[in-house]
Amino acid sequence: KPTPPATADAPATKRKPIPLSGPWRSALVPTLDNRWGDFARPASADAMPAECRSFQYREETPGRDGIAEGFHLPDTPDTQWSRVTATYGAYWWMTRPGIGDKALRLPGPEDGDWRPDRKIWQPVVFSMRYGIEKDPTYLRWGGPKGRVPDEYLDFGDEDPGTVRWAVTFVHVDEPCDVRLRFGPGDVRVAVNSVWLPAGNPVTAHLLAGYNAVAIQVRHPAQRRLRTYVHIGPARDGVSGISWIWTRSRADVSDCFARRSFTLEERPVRAALRLTVDNGYEVYVNGQRVGREAGGSASDWATAERYAVGSLLRKGKNVVAIHGVNLGGPAGIAALLTMTFADGSERVIPTDGTWKAARTRPAGAGQSWATAAYDDRDWPTADPVAPYPSEPWGAPNLVMDPRPGLAKPVGWYRFRTPPGAVSMRLSLLGTYRVFIDGQEVVADTSGVVAIPEDLVGPSRVVALRVEQAAGRYGGAAFRDAVRFAAGPGAIEAGDWAQQGLPQWSGGVTYRRTVVLASSWLDGPTSLDLGEVGGIAAVTINGRSAGIRLWSPYRFPVGDLLKPGSNVVQVTIYNTLAAYYGSGAPTPYALPGDTISGLIGPVLLTPNASPDVPRTASGKPAYGGITESEQP
Repeated sequence: KPTPPATADAPATKRKPIPLSGPWRSALVPTLDNRWGDFARPASADAMPAECRSFQYREETPGRDGIAEGFHLPDTPDTQWSRVTATYGAYWWMTRPGIGDKALRLPGPEDGDWRPDRKIWQPVVFSMRYGIEKDPTYLRWGGPKGRVPDEYLDFGDEDPGTVRWAVTFVHVDEPCDVRLRFGPGDVRVAVNSVWLPAGNPVTAHLLAGYNAVAIQVRHPAQRRLRTYVHIGPARDGVSGISWIWTRSRADVSDCFARRSFTLEERPVRAALRLTVDNGYEVYVNGQRVGREAGGSASDWATAERYAVGSLLRKGKNVVAIHGVNLGGPAGIAALLTMTFADGSERVIPTDGTWKAARTRPAGAGQSWATAAYDDRDWPTADPVAPYPSEPWGAPNLVMDPRPGLAKPVGWYRFRTPPGAVSMRLSLLGTYRVFIDGQEVVADTSGVVAIPEDLVGPSRVVALRVEQAAGRYGGAAFRDAVRFAAGPGAIEAGDWAQQGLPQWSGGVTYRRTVVLASSWLDGPTSLDLGEVGGIAAVTINGRSAGIRLWSPYRFPVGDLLKPGSNVVQVTIYNTLAAYYGSGAPTPYALPGDTISGLIGPVLLTPNASPDVPRTASGKPAYGGITESEQP
């Protein structure tokens, strides 16, 4: 086509676009409201901090030294390492599909370093807190309440009658008898190469040390098989525990129960085991430690265990339980076990010494769950019935699919978010911490202060962990790594590559751009390029608009001035990033998690031709008019 004739605007078209590349000043904008404990327990008034739950992972093989090989250095390639998620690890081995019932070598008590043939056996990975990762079957179980579906052994689909096997090792400090209960699949069990009698449940004797537990299952007519093995104490009852409730037990009712007690010293550890027909909230010294909604009629059949030693103190203490009955029999059954420095134990079961009220006292708020609350006028609880042995969980045992005496050293690598000043680690096992190759030390609570010279941009963290028995891969983490962050520096690009793979919230990008007056001669737009989320832009403190979708272009000519200009872009993403790996769900697809100011970002010497406008001619912003902006 012939060149069009010059117009009055022609000089402006000769201006070159200005790329806004390089680092931006950054700040995180948290948006996940955790007042009700929806994202983490305990609930907190503060919004959720930045977390990391996914790690690059590899183990030191015999004769190799990870530090000598540079596993702690930031430039060491780790893309070929495995990917693991916090709290998820291998606890069993199961036969691969197609192996059938061919002769297998099952481990016995003499197999202290049993190493399965990987062509036959595959690891069974799950979390003691979340169950199977991205489990499509038990979606309602997902969340922070620490409750795992029974059926953690997923054998998938096979022809009816197909035989499959699963194996693990159980370690106990002293010989003991245990009771084993099973799920579907015509389960047969062998302990230390000895087949147990048919039945469910069955009793077995465990030797001190490692014990081999193998199960044989058969796929049902429905083809798909998910099952479980529960290992618990063999005794028929737990002395002194009663179901308790208020003296008035309507089909649908509440029970507010309290038990105060005094300690001469703080215990070294304490566990609270609890079940309620049907649901509950439980507090220790006013701090909520657990909750069960009670949506299933069978939820009460398995007791939950909560580690509460850190919440107890010298002096007066209280355990407070709000029980909810949804129909039929009602009851609360609990046992608090405390161990002290001299090895002595003290137990507090639910019984007639507890106080119980039908309603929360008027005006009490949450104070009824604190040790300072005066319950002298409350009636005593009514012991409904003695409590049977189930479901009091396992004895002091460790499930370890790799029973060798030498536990592997695991290396974990991840990035800090921009502006991180500290991080909290919740790890099992002895560990060392490196940030960009520099070794730093965690305090006794697992908090690592990041040196000032490393604060700003995202940094590479490497952890060397001497793994505890049965806690390999992601299972070495009790919880996510959590960060405290301030002002930082960030480049354009996906947040996942800059220490924010699980961040659902906002990030503010800010920079100063110096413009000559001659460059401002004509319409100008800010083009953000690709964006994962919603973009809000201000120029020199004045709003340029909001974009909910592409194109992410903003007319900014009227907002710019000769000299220094402050450009600020805030990007908000969705919950997909958090639920993609923070609390894994099958509904978060890979493309859904792309987040951030991807770019390239350009100041261009022309107004965007496709900016939507209102009837008055003013720009509309991604469907939101100027007057409707928040």
